[in-house]
Amino acid sequence: MMIRKKILFWLCFNALVSTAQTPPDLSDPTWEIWLEDDFNDNSLDLSKWYVYNQFDHFGANDVVFLDDNVSETGGNLVLTFKKENYTCTAPHNCVRQTQTGNSYTRTSGYIATKPDYDFKYGYIEARIKMSYDYGLHPAFWTWRGWTVVDGQNAAEIDIFEMNLGSQLGEHITTTNIHYEYNDPATPEDEHLPMPYVYEEVNIGNYNGVYRTFGLEWNPNQIIWYVDGLAIRTYAPHEVHDKVKLILDLAIEYGSEPNGTTPTTSEMYIDYVKIYQQNGQCNLAYNACDFDYYTYESTVKKGIVIGGPGCSSSLPVNANLYLNVVETVLINGEFTVPLGAVMTVQIEPDCYIISN
Repeated sequence: MMIRKKILFWLCFNALVSTAQTPPDLSDPTWEIWLEDDFNDNSLDLSKWYVYNQFDHFGANDVVFLDDNVSETGGNLVLTFKKENYTCTAPHNCVRQTQTGNSYTRTSGYIATKPDYDFKYGYIEARIKMSYDYGLHPAFWTWRGWTVVDGQNAAEIDIFEMNLGSQLGEHITTTNIHYEYNDPATPEDEHLPMPYVYEEVNIGNYNGVYRTFGLEWNPNQIIWYVDGLAIRTYAPHEVHDKVKLILDLAIEYGSEPNGTTPTTSEMYIDYVKIYQQNGQCNLAYNACDFDYYTYESTVKKGIVIGGPGCSSSLPVNANLYLNVVETVLINGEFTVPLGAVMTVQIEPDCYIISN
């Protein structure tokens, strides 16, 4: 388990050490936004999102995903499940219909980030509201990116999967890692036995209330968060490919909707954010006289400030972050005036952004 260590320095270098396992401090300038959408435009930003249409997830169930079931309204992205008949028209990706000749009795919504937003490692967060409707399977997850050629690692991290109607119970989410699918483009290979890591977590009530779901993914470990609290840590893992981010409102395998399931059900997404931490993991920084205004905020291997004849001072109201893999050493005179804050963070899981 990773413990993020943070030291805050005030006047006279009084120090507070925090070891709580919480999401990254996103006010730290080493964290850079990779994608952000607050869905306030009343029209989905199609430069960021790919909306699946006439797609049935390789024939997994009696549901087809349509672009008509994806909307942006009231400051939310809305994915809508409907009990309705639908027949796909060419061209389409409706595998079940092609194989059986049958049309569908349910429709829903499914979106993914576009190729320009493929990413590897970072912190992902979304605020989402769902309902306890029998047989539905809302999910927030990653899958091997559009730009990844190697078809061996699925790179699937389920930030959550809700299995409504299964034996797990209403408050349970599953957090999963899947990899080594043989060929996800081929229906019969989609669910071959595969290495995966599965865990059920009781997160309390999420029926009709917004909950915030986060995932921290770095080269060494994966941490799941709900409402700012860590619910699971897994290390080491095998997911090291670029991924796309997916949100969908599917139906549950083996516990399909029944007479108690509403005719329509919605999944509301208030916002989605992806951050990456800027790392210069092998850089040893050394400065005699530290310049706050020109210092580049990245995670470094180590930092040495000061020495004989050196003198450094932070500006009033400065907010300095020193992020390192190994050590920070301050020699000689270094002044932190009243109103300034200096934060030292040890980041053993440094990575270099490769987007």
